[in-house]
Formats: sequence, C-alpha cells, structure tokens
Amino acid sequence: MAFLISRIAWMGSGLGIVYLSSLYFHRFDFKQRLRKNKTHRPEEKQESGTAKLKGLRLDTLPALSYNYGIYPFVKTEFLMLIRHGNKWLWLLNAALWLALCLAPMEIAYPYMLPIILFLQVTRWSELVTKEKTNRVHYFAYASYKPLRRLLPAQILAGVMLAIVLSLPIIIRCALLSNYYEVLSIINGSIFIVMLAVALGVLTGGKKLYEVGFFMITYSVINKLPIADYLGSLPHQDMNFFMAILLAINLLLIAISFIVRNYQTSHL
Repeated sequence: MAFLISRIAWMGSGLGIVYLSSLYFHRFDFKQRLRKNKTHRPEEKQESGTAKLKGLRLDTLPALSYNYGIYPFVKTEFLMLIRHGNKWLWLLNAALWLALCLAPMEIAYPYMLPIILFLQVTRWSELVTKEKTNRVHYFAYASYKPLRRLLPAQILAGVMLAIVLSLPIIIRCALLSNYYEVLSIINGSIFIVMLAVALGVLTGGKKLYEVGFFMITYSVINKLPIADYLGSLPHQDMNFFMAILLAINLLLIAISFIVRNYQTSHL
C-alpha cells in the first residue's frame, strides 16, 4: 500500500511539474516570451496610429478609374495561356515553330502544324473550365457582363495563340498566293478553340476535349479528309469545305453563349 501511494505521489508531482512548465514553454521560441512581456500604453498606440496617418491627404490620392473594356481581359487570358503548363514545353514549341519556317510545305503543313497545335491541348482545354476547377465560377459568372467581356476575351485569347503558332504556314501560303489555305488555317484555328470552349462549357471538364482533339489530330496526320480542319488535304470543292467549317464554328459559338448564359443566370 505504501508503495502504491509513493508511486501516485511521484506521478502527481511529475504532472504538476509539467503543468507549471507549460505556462512558460513556447516551443523554444524565447522571442515570443519577450514580446509577450512588452506592454504598450494606449496613448503610445494612438500616437503611432496618428503618426502613420499624418501627412496623408485624400485630395492628393489619384482618382479611381474604371475600365469596362475587353482588352484587359484578353491580355490577362493570353498571358495565362502562355504561362500555363511546363515552361520547358515552350522550347519544343519554339523548335517546331522554327521548323515550320524551314521545313518543306509537304511536311510542315499537313504534319507539323497539327502537332504543334495539339501540344497546346492542355492550355485550350482549361480555357473556360479553370473557373469551375478553382471554384471561383461564382465570382466569374457574377462579374460585369460576363457574356460580353469574359467569354469573348477567352475565345479571342485562344484564337490569338493558335494563329501565332500557325503564323509561319500562314505567311508561306500567302507568299505562294494560296489564299484558300490561309483562310482554312484561320478557320481551323477558330474551330479548334471553339470546340474547346463549347465542350468546356457543356461538360465543365477538359477530358472530352482532350480525347476529341487527340482523335482529330491522329486522323489529320493519317490524312482522313473528314477531320481535315486545317485544309491541308485536297478537296473537290474547297468553297463548300470552308462553308461547312464556318457553319460548325458559328454553331459552336451559339452553343457556347447560350449555355453560358443559362449558367450565369442559374448560379
């Protein structure tokens, strides 16, 4: 019995020592203890606050400026597209872009151009889905005129990136007076971006577009005429082909704006 009482006493004294030490223990951060001991008088705090505001005049502050245009959105979306993904991938993009300038047209147009565009699949697939992915779509959809500013800016930024990457082939076709090919490349650039926008708006994800873009690129490289969105393959009636692709682009634009309008009004 005496042994049990002595053990309980030792345990109690140990717990007491631990409790007393916890009052002064700050995870070996002695500066925290020193800061806690420092006391400031209310007069000193008030004086320091007024000292910061001393010399501040509201009439000298610049006036607020509002910009409801679309240009800042286009610039921001374009920069986000460029900065998205692995930075080292731009070395491959730059190498392919230079190769488009030097390689024969029989290789550059039907093979290399679809490949360099497909390398941007992860950028375009998140063009209109990043708001939902990052759970900020409530703020984006509730912004000022999202259908006139945000969505058109995203589309323009995506098309600009596609045209910049296709610029060597566009210039070479223009120098050869192949204006049908120039219009086909621009039309195809709009198509591949609008496909990303429409599928992203409809599904809210990026997987469907990534799989679809891969299948289209695979079909183009294997010279399947029905998937020739860039106009690199011969067609019996080029005007009819361009009209069909233009109609598809207009349909994708209409679907994107109608569905996004419904989403913004039903948050």
